[in-house]
Amino acid sequence: SRQGGLLDTLEAADLTSLLQFLVIPFADIHLASALRSPIFSVSDADLLAVSDAEGSSWWRRLDHLVLEGGVSAPLMRAHKLLSAWMKLVDVMPVHDLLDRIYFDADVMRRYRAAVPAPMRAAVAANLNAFMEVALSTDSGRYPSLQGFLHELANMRGAAADEAPDVGIAAEGANAVRILTAHGVKGLEAPVVWLLDANSGAARADGYDVLVEWPPEAAAPVHFSLVSRKDERGESRAQLFDQEAALAAREDVNLLYVAMTRAQQVFIASGSETTDRGESWYARIATALSAIDNVLGATDVGADLPQVPKADALASSTPPPVQDADQFDSLRKPLHIGSRSDEPVDPRRRRGTLVHAVLERCVPPGQVSDRDFLRASLGVSDTEFEALWKAARGIIDEPSLSHFFDPDRYLQAFNELPYVSADGELRRIDRVVEFDTEVWVLDYKIGDAASVDDLATAARPYLKQLESYRAAITDLIPAKYVRTAVIFAGGLLYEAV
Repeated sequence: SRQGGLLDTLEAADLTSLLQFLVIPFADIHLASALRSPIFSVSDADLLAVSDAEGSSWWRRLDHLVLEGGVSAPLMRAHKLLSAWMKLVDVMPVHDLLDRIYFDADVMRRYRAAVPAPMRAAVAANLNAFMEVALSTDSGRYPSLQGFLHELANMRGAAADEAPDVGIAAEGANAVRILTAHGVKGLEAPVVWLLDANSGAARADGYDVLVEWPPEAAAPVHFSLVSRKDERGESRAQLFDQEAALAAREDVNLLYVAMTRAQQVFIASGSETTDRGESWYARIATALSAIDNVLGATDVGADLPQVPKADALASSTPPPVQDADQFDSLRKPLHIGSRSDEPVDPRRRRGTLVHAVLERCVPPGQVSDRDFLRASLGVSDTEFEALWKAARGIIDEPSLSHFFDPDRYLQAFNELPYVSADGELRRIDRVVEFDTEVWVLDYKIGDAASVDDLATAARPYLKQLESYRAAITDLIPAKYVRTAVIFAGGLLYEAV
């Protein structure tokens, strides 16, 4: 169940402790909790050092340690960030303050590095959900952080259907999510399984209210109470027919929502019954019957299981896939793939990792904590040193320095996303804007290139660069857009 429970997660507790400390700087337990969280990753030894220092509160003791000098890098970082955030508590809305905290502390990446891989998507979803709570609570208009924290306390003690829900992990969650058909609006998944689809409509008997209120009317045209079906009488028959027609239309709309959530495979199942009526399963079976000839003529391979006839669908389950070979045959025409976190090709893997280092270390990334960066990449010390050297070979190349020195350009973007003309989401490694021109840079770190043959090495990427140029030209039409490939070692080839 994903209902309620957000405020009971560790990441929500970490953020709540941080906000509690910002409101009450002498709340030692909240400061300790925040320091120990992935937001700061302060060690036990550092906490003991703060505890043993002079001062009336832990914050005063941390102040004293920083003034004396010699504190660890995580403690110095924590003191700098906390000092800045404390100045914003009384001048920023809660949502804006959280947005600043997430950005300054690189919260999303730090949690990703701190938790096991299977939990990353769920934790990221919860962090986003906590941010949404700050925006949705009273439309983000709470005048004080203290007021927001008071509301969080009320939510934590509320029933599950009134408390903030756990975040929904849109990608990477290796789990089955069970939702109502109403709850899946706006969501998609590779495989959607519609359960209990052969249930008939709920019985109409029961007490209810019948209301006819046209939008243009100032008051209801009709209002009456409803009891059992055999007691309704003839005078309201037309109103009941209208209600039934609207309900049937909404039922079809809801079925449409459920079926169109599937990206690759849709499955419907239900318990066999003698009175299906107009169940969703029956509607699907009828539709399959109407296109039965088309399905039978589709060439999907001789080894595939036969598509069940509509009458078979209405009375039994489809034949199971018997073995792995048969499943592979089925998987190909259905375009069912598998995902892997890392490319198999060592060269491509290295290029991807160097990309990641450049993204985080080149402005506006600028991650200075090398241990944190290595942990977030999940590589050994030896491998990280090689990746760091490769990235620095580009950043420190004198001929490329104007691309990476903030004093020499107007603005720059790493991993800039855009939607292409054909509707695909793409990313540009780096875009750098100068006074009169804009450079689009594409890193090809995993590819070898020689100074004498850069044109040949860059040839496979020219079409891609041209699409990048078109996208940035549409975005910044007043400036000349130049594109280039940067290879390992800081070699640059400009596409003309």
